[in-house]
Amino acid sequence: EFSNEAITKPSFCQDPITDITVINKSLGEKVPKNYECVELTPTGYPANLNHGSLRCPDMFICYKRGRDKPPLKDL
Repeated sequence: EFSNEAITKPSFCQDPITDITVINKSLGEKVPKNYECVELTPTGYPANLNHGSLRCPDMFICYKRGRDKPPLKDL
């Protein structure tokens, strides 16, 4: 039996992503002011861009949300 009801994700209002940057935690770089760092993947693995590579620095993506400028649409 099929249902006509759509399955929807819970929604909540978030400001759009307006900026991204990459930081090198191995060199002691800190998350820039008003940015959030992606530390883990949705499945709980480290989000280090070099995870699994030998002798590579720990690199992480950071993003900023806001309405002070247009949202990112492409990288």
